[in-house]
Amino acid sequence: MYESNMNRFLLAIVFGGALMICSCRNKQKQEVGEVRPVRIEKVEKIGSPYRYYTGGVEAMEYANLAFSLSGPLIRLNVDAGQQVVKGMEVAAIDPLVYQSEYESKRVIYLTAQSQLERNRRLLAMQAVSLQEYELSESAYIQAKTAYGIALRRLENTRLHAPFDGYVTQKYVENYQRVQAGETVVRLMNLDHLEIIFLLPETSVGWLQDSLEVAVEFDRYPKKWFVAEIKEVVDASLGGSGVPIRLRLTDPEFQLIKYSVLPGFSCRVRLEVRNDEEIGFQIPLSAIWKEVKTGNWWVWRYDVHLSKVFRQMVKVKGLVGQADVFVVSGLKEDDWIVVAGGNYLVDGETVHVITD
Repeated sequence: MYESNMNRFLLAIVFGGALMICSCRNKQKQEVGEVRPVRIEKVEKIGSPYRYYTGGVEAMEYANLAFSLSGPLIRLNVDAGQQVVKGMEVAAIDPLVYQSEYESKRVIYLTAQSQLERNRRLLAMQAVSLQEYELSESAYIQAKTAYGIALRRLENTRLHAPFDGYVTQKYVENYQRVQAGETVVRLMNLDHLEIIFLLPETSVGWLQDSLEVAVEFDRYPKKWFVAEIKEVVDASLGGSGVPIRLRLTDPEFQLIKYSVLPGFSCRVRLEVRNDEEIGFQIPLSAIWKEVKTGNWWVWRYDVHLSKVFRQMVKVKGLVGQADVFVVSGLKEDDWIVVAGGNYLVDGETVHVITD
C-alpha cells in the first residue's frame, strides 16, 4: 500500500511538472509574439509656421524726475495719468534760501565787473599797475563763477518736463519736504512704445530667417499690428529665454485710437517666410534626441510592412508649446509614431491604435 501511494505521488509530480513546462512554453510563445500598440500621424508640409509668445508693453523713453536740491515743495502741478508737454513746470520747491544766495552773488558779480572795467580804463591811462588790474580780473572771474552757480541753483528749484509724455506715477505730495535726488514723478513718452518678450533658446534659429512679426493686444483681440525686431539681447535670463524687443511700425496703430499703456500684455506672432526651408510641424511626443551624437530621431511607420524604422531628422525650432518644426528627414504623407514609441526597436512590428 505504501508503494502504491508513492507511485501516485511521483505520477502527480511528473504530471504537474509537465503542466508547468507547457504553461511556460505557452507564456514564452505569447511574449515572443507580442505586438506593441502605437498611435501614428501623417505629416503634412507647411511653408509658413506661426509661433505665438506672450509679451508686454514698455515705453522706449521714460524719466524719473527729481530735484538736485533739497527743500519743501510749494507746487506740484501734475497728477498720475496727466499729459504734459516739454518744458512744462512739473513741481517747484521753496526758492527763498536760493533766491537770497542768488541776490548776494549777483551783487558781488556786478561790483567785480564794474571794478574790472574801471581798472581797464585806468590801466590804459597807466593810472593803475598791471598787478592791480590782474587782481581785479581774477576777482571778477571768481564772482562770475559763483554767480552762475547761484543762478543754476535757483533755476533748479523748478522741475520741468524734458519731453512730451504722461505722468505714470507720482511719488510725493505737495508741501512735502523732498531730498536731492528723490524721485518726484515718473514720466513716459507714449508716442514710442516697444514690445518685449522671451524667445525660447530652442527657437533662436528662427531669427536667421525672414520673419514677419505682428502684435495683438489683449485689449483689442483679433487686431494684429505689424512690428519689427528692434533688439535681440545676447543673453538668456536664467535659461527662461532670450529677450527680444519689438518696435511697432504699423501706421494703423495710433494712441489716439488705441489706448495702450506700458504694462499692458499682448501676444507676439512670428511667421517664417523662407521658401527654401519648407518643412513639417510634428508633435514633441514624436521626437527624441540621441545623447551621444546629438541627433534627433523619429519612428517612421511603414504602412505596407506594419513596422517602424528609425529616421533621423533636422529640427529647426519649437512651434508653440507642443510642436517642433522639422526641415529635413521626412517626406510629405510619411506616417510617424506620436505615442507608444518609448520601447520600440528598429524594424519592429507594431499594432496601430485607430480609436
